Amino acid sequence: METNMIKEYTVIDVETPNAKNDSICSIALIRVKNDEIVSKEYHLVDPEDYFDQFNARLHGISKAMVKGSPVFPELWDKISHHFTDGVIIAHNATFDLNVLAKSLRRSRIVVPEFRYVCTFRLSKSANTGLRKHGLSSVCEYYGLALEDHHNALCDAVACQEVYSKINSVRPVTFADISVSSFSRG
Repeated sequence: METNMIKEYTVIDVETPNAKNDSICSIALIRVKNDEIVSKEYHLVDPEDYFDQFNARLHGISKAMVKGSPVFPELWDKISHHFTDGVIIAHNATFDLNVLAKSLRRSRIVVPEFRYVCTFRLSKSANTGLRKHGLSSVCEYYGLALEDHHNALCDAVACQEVYSKINSVRPVTFADISVSSFSRG
């Protein structure tokens, strides 16, 4: 077994209320240690922003559904450790982390440096015959169920399963970690 394999990480997925992509209406986090899921979190978030019809149809979240949910700065206080003390895994990580960085800046919170692995990029390097690398295409390729695409928790679960499949074929190591530049603005 390689000693430089990633043993602990958090899989994330976010959903946005509109095309500005500077606010979050839901977020899911799955913490994994030594290939075991140790926690799953799903949070609705009051984005303090409007909802586009397109986004609401895509993920099924409306302004009424998030009423009474924490606003992003309140939630960040509870979840920030997932982003500052380890590796983040996401499918199309640049989207999720860019939305997160914009949400942090919008809330006047310092954007930390993110260490992450993108399963979209991994699938491109691991599956030379696959033409599309979106989450649904990669799940289909590996025979994985994607229960409710664009539900943050369902997408995070699928991303974690994709990561595990790729890792079993081509071990993911610290060399695969990218470091974000999102904190620069």
